[in-house]
Amino acid sequence: MKLLRMASLPAILIVLLPTTSGATTKIAPAKTDAEIAAKVKTALTLKSLPATVTPTLGAVANDSFLTYDPECASYHGSCTFGNTKSTKVLRLFGDSHAQQWLPAVVDAFGATYKIQVSALYECTPASINNYSPLTHSVDPQCAAWRSQTISSIVASKPAMVLVAESTYSLFAANQDPLTNSELANGLTTTLQALKASKAKIAVIGDNPAFAVHPTSCISANQTSLTSCVKSPSLQAPPNAILAAGEKSGTLAAGVGYVPTAQWFCSGTGAAQRCPMVINGMLPYFDWSHITVTYAHYLATVLKTAVTKYAK
Repeated sequence: MKLLRMASLPAILIVLLPTTSGATTKIAPAKTDAEIAAKVKTALTLKSLPATVTPTLGAVANDSFLTYDPECASYHGSCTFGNTKSTKVLRLFGDSHAQQWLPAVVDAFGATYKIQVSALYECTPASINNYSPLTHSVDPQCAAWRSQTISSIVASKPAMVLVAESTYSLFAANQDPLTNSELANGLTTTLQALKASKAKIAVIGDNPAFAVHPTSCISANQTSLTSCVKSPSLQAPPNAILAAGEKSGTLAAGVGYVPTAQWFCSGTGAAQRCPMVINGMLPYFDWSHITVTYAHYLATVLKTAVTKYAK
């Protein structure tokens, strides 16, 4: 499941000073992918919930991008972060899965870049007809917002564009689950259009998402956490994750792709195993969105990967 859209207004970029109300206490960020891989491997064998986890089970629902900057998240305030006086602009473009990366992006690039967010819930950057199973219709606002945002990015000529979107539980206009090829084609179309900005571009690959709610599973299995180790890559429609389509669409457009699954899981395909508690942290606050705590933890590896892959 995805978050419900909080407002029906277009997500127009508003350039004001940022707030950070609701941000959580940071845990020291991981320095390398190898460091995270070791933590994930340990987490796969964890049987009991640690006495202390960050955030706590009771607070995890509030450890979200919605509280990191509620004014921007609800389209009622600042959507500019980082070094507001910088002439180097980074545009973060996407749906709620772009918003979830904001704490990490600010930590990673905020000292150098003015970071501007253009995000709209349930509206992918990929040029697809965004069908909502909640309203049982295609949302025409998504296409209009997407076109407006692409035009704005191209005209503003930022130094960097980071694109992120949900690939979980997507539906085509005919109400069938979206396919990898449909997502790939739509994303390629958008990325090709963004290349006119002359910016360095990278897609932050979508994180694994679960068909079961992590918090509920952890709560019910506090002394048997291995029961909550899942393989999201094997989930069937409508809970399929279209990571393959996202990657192929990105590479077809000739821009950078930042893989993220290795920060949450061990292995790939049928061998993929994903714990729901990692290094004393709860990585997810719902089925598919990462916590602010875990986003901060990934800031350094995200910066390394973006720097390597953006082109």
